[in-house]
Amino acid sequence: MHIIRTRRRQKIVFFFIAFLFVILTLRLAALQIVLHKKYVQKALHQHTMLLKIRPMRGTIFDVKRRVLALDTSINSVYAVSRSIDDKEAVAVKLQKILNLPRPYLMDRLNRDKAFVWIKRKISDTEQTALFKANISGIGLLPETKRSYPNSKLLCQVIGFTDMDNHGLEGLESTYDEVLKGRDGYKHILKDARQTYISFDGEDLPAKNGYNLILTVDEVIQQIVEEAMGDIVRLYHPKGIMIIAMDPYSGRIMAMANYPEFDPNESKMRTASFFRNRSITDSFEPGSVFKIVTASAVLEEGVVKTTDMFDCERGEYHIGKKRILHDYHPYGILCFKDVIVNSSNIGTVKAASRLGKDRMFDYLNKFGMGKKTGIDLKGEENGIVRHKKTWTDSDMTTVPMGQGLSVTPIQLAVAISAIANGGLLMQPYIVRQVADATGNVILEHKPVVKSRVISEKTSRTMKEILREVVERGTGKQAKLDGYTACGKTGTAQKVGGGKHYEEGKFVASFIGFAPAKDPRMTLVVCVDEPKGNHFGGVVAAPAFRTIMQKALKYLEVS
Repeated sequence: MHIIRTRRRQKIVFFFIAFLFVILTLRLAALQIVLHKKYVQKALHQHTMLLKIRPMRGTIFDVKRRVLALDTSINSVYAVSRSIDDKEAVAVKLQKILNLPRPYLMDRLNRDKAFVWIKRKISDTEQTALFKANISGIGLLPETKRSYPNSKLLCQVIGFTDMDNHGLEGLESTYDEVLKGRDGYKHILKDARQTYISFDGEDLPAKNGYNLILTVDEVIQQIVEEAMGDIVRLYHPKGIMIIAMDPYSGRIMAMANYPEFDPNESKMRTASFFRNRSITDSFEPGSVFKIVTASAVLEEGVVKTTDMFDCERGEYHIGKKRILHDYHPYGILCFKDVIVNSSNIGTVKAASRLGKDRMFDYLNKFGMGKKTGIDLKGEENGIVRHKKTWTDSDMTTVPMGQGLSVTPIQLAVAISAIANGGLLMQPYIVRQVADATGNVILEHKPVVKSRVISEKTSRTMKEILREVVERGTGKQAKLDGYTACGKTGTAQKVGGGKHYEEGKFVASFIGFAPAKDPRMTLVVCVDEPKGNHFGGVVAAPAFRTIMQKALKYLEVS
């Protein structure tokens, strides 16, 4: 009996062992054959990570290849939070080094992850302190940071990027697709504590962005912004817009706006300062618009420079209810002196010979009420009502720059047409798009949009505008050693109720130099200056300062 029981036990044990062997064999077969791929992927996922490789954003240069915006190397802090045991102690150390709130740090460190950002793009001081602290589970990853070496210079034009180097404003936004490049990626290895141990090998290399070469000259831009600073100190205006342009090509040589900001200081940026007022803001131009009216009547042959006009001693009664005024009481003036002295009455009488239809046609020819097509986002049309809606009184306001609104860039294009012999040019600010080796991907060249006046009319207008500077309302724009042409403007601002606002003006001066062969046109518009509001007093001196220095820099003899 004892032998029989022993044999039974042996059989049971044998069958049990055999059953276990079969189960284990099947399980092993399932792991090695059926589930092999799943667990290989899971193992790889535990010990590798797909890391995105950020490309270097393209550099922005001025016309002479001086750097205006570039990417610089910088480190960011991450944590392998699931490998950190004493999270409180780590949070205390990080709070001191990185100046971050304790609740924020604890929230990050308590996440059960192999990778979590702690702080992006840290300073050199913070980086040095982290190296000394040598905190387990905390590491650094290399990134890039957008840097603007000239601080506020050209700030609204260049714009800025976000934390991930995506363009948000200005050229950084307009040309974001060109500048940003293409992301790459690579697999990286981690040890058992989820710490990165290898960054070798790239699955797809990042492709760096293309560079922009602008038409702007950094030196002329600095000259412009220094003069803008002088205006701020003297007149404390609400805003300033200044544009320097090559009249023959449409190249923007400088473009400045006030208020300004530093694109390097993200916490100090104020949204209202981002606006490129030179292309977005429109206003009634006032007397600077008389360049269009004068060009029109001369081109159409309805007025000659020697024609005489009675300026009514400064008070011209139009119908029973309206009186048109001049700032100074003039009597009989020839048409040249009507413009030299900026007589509203003489200008309106000259325009009456032109008529509504032809006046409206010249507004269109000079590009008023239409975008210039400059390669920047945010350009506005200005406001020009269609001639069908004009009343008889519009022919007493529009010729002297009231009842319509224009942008500074439209004024720059218009005065350039007089300077270059009568051609309306399309302005542009990006000269080339090129790769890192200098191969040109895209190149902008001068575009003639149309002829607006003849060369003869252009020469006559130059003679008149030169007299404006020599002996007229623009005497404070007169240069030393160079001839200059220009026109003053003092326009009262229209408020929300479509009535003129008491004491609020835009003071302007537009012109070019030298008179015979202009190298640069310049538009200076000052919004709501304090203490004085006349274009000949507020804006003309800035024209003089900028043009004098710029022509010397350009080595104009």
